[in-house]
Amino acid sequence: ELLSRAVVSLGVRDALLALGGTEHRFVVEGVWRDLVRRTRAETRASAATILAHLYYLGGEGAYAGVALDAALLACPTWRLAVLLNTALVGGVHPTMLWEVLADSYSVAAGLGVSLPPLSRNRYP
Repeated sequence: ELLSRAVVSLGVRDALLALGGTEHRFVVEGVWRDLVRRTRAETRASAATILAHLYYLGGEGAYAGVALDAALLACPTWRLAVLLNTALVGGVHPTMLWEVLADSYSVAAGLGVSLPPLSRNRYP
């Protein structure tokens, strides 16, 4: 319940995006997948968008596309899902997403949360 409410808070969501680029990537992947399966509407859209971002960061475009389809089906106007889908369809390379992860760390710091360091060397 708490996580479901948290992921629809845009600041929290933006901070959580960074976890896809850390050593905890595989753990949070399971959390987001479970949340997508168990929720509806905006909560599902947000969780699926975070999951899509994680896959996109890892160079897994097909999985990102499936997650974005789920997000947009749950809420067709979910802005980050629309933006990521446009980038994916347009062929934007995952490195572009890596370059903006600093923003996620800034948001997390503003929320008083310390995130684990990025482990980019583990991904394409």
